[in-house]
Amino acid sequence: MTNQQKTTPLVSGQISAAREDPAARVVALTAAGIYGAWAAFQIALAAGAPYGEHVWGGTQPATLSTGMRFASVAAALLLIWMLTVIMARADLTSLKPVPTGWLRRCAWAIAGYMAFNTAGNLASQSTTEQRVFAPITLIMPLTSHTAVNASDSNHQSAAPTASVISSRTITPTPSSTATSNQQPDWPTSLPQS
Repeated sequence: MTNQQKTTPLVSGQISAAREDPAARVVALTAAGIYGAWAAFQIALAAGAPYGEHVWGGTQPATLSTGMRFASVAAALLLIWMLTVIMARADLTSLKPVPTGWLRRCAWAIAGYMAFNTAGNLASQSTTEQRVFAPITLIMPLTSHTAVNASDSNHQSAAPTASVISSRTITPTPSSTATSNQQPDWPTSLPQS
């Protein structure tokens, strides 16, 4: 009878471009900074900061109504989630706001959503929203797109060298019945995953 030693599979994620490439890191951190600042602004609006006429299409009074304050809280929470997705996609945080397989799709959805947001800012009645916020929100999908692309290119090019192949290790031991003409009773190649 042959004894086999089994080891626990090794699993490793891929190293992201943001960790390897300083420019990609700057882009991802810039995106996160903008999302974070925008979330802080929404929290300030929810707390009663008198800038309501510059947001929400320019249709609100300086101090937002209670309903619009709740909308600003919801917007802040969404922006914080977006920030976390971009940071997770760039592998700059251990937080995973969605399953890893969904990070890429969510990051692309965020970039698309922010592009539509920019269009809304340009169509706003508020000149501040048109002249100040539209350029800022234009940077948001561009940095998100760049962070996603940097991670995509790294995941495609570095996958074979940056990840550990998971497998079951089988260590053969001599069998008392084995002869020189018999084939080994262990796999001669690792299964592909």
